[in-house]
Amino acid sequence: MRFGISLSGVGGPLNAPCKICLSRCAFRMWFTGTDIKAIEELESGSDRSAAIIACALVDARLSAILRRVLHRDDDPYSSKIRYQVFEPEGPLGSFSAKAKIFYLLKLLSLEAHQDLSLLIKMRNDFAHYSAHDSFESQSMKDRCFNLKLVDKLVRGPAAWWGGQEIDSMSSGETEAYVALNLVDHKSAKETARGRYISTAKLFVAACFLFDSRQSADHRTLLI
Repeated sequence: MRFGISLSGVGGPLNAPCKICLSRCAFRMWFTGTDIKAIEELESGSDRSAAIIACALVDARLSAILRRVLHRDDDPYSSKIRYQVFEPEGPLGSFSAKAKIFYLLKLLSLEAHQDLSLLIKMRNDFAHYSAHDSFESQSMKDRCFNLKLVDKLVRGPAAWWGGQEIDSMSSGETEAYVALNLVDHKSAKETARGRYISTAKLFVAACFLFDSRQSADHRTLLI
């Protein structure tokens, strides 16, 4: 995946003003110091590993946001409560529980929560059932093609670097939305694996943008 640098553009679900976030910004979105090996496996590994890693990346970023949202004080007692809440057996220990809380906090739209829930169910099947090892199985295909956000928010390339098309990310100026402008957008939308991974990337991109915004007007991760 290649990224470059640019400034702004116009687009969005309703042709609302938007910013195109390229490269170095988008680069940080996927490739933090601890993510490089995971991203390599996400792009080239087996279907099972890609499904598990993609959801792990989303889970980690949602968890980080939720810890900040629920941050009360830095005193030892509050820190202990936060630790207990996010323990594996705690009330917010599971990925599914975090997704529900995000929806109830109005940080996810209904459609986003439904897509995220579908990702989690598919991830669990890949992780726990040997019969589920390919996105090409009919069960996985059917579910991947029920994902909604990828059809709305994954588009063709909108930026160039060194004379070549590059992947980029668009975000709304006046409304909370995020879109991925991908060179290989057809594969991202027309294959089961591509739809699954692209949906996960949309959530990661939304988390990245949410972290970068200070305005209370941008409270929804995805629309």
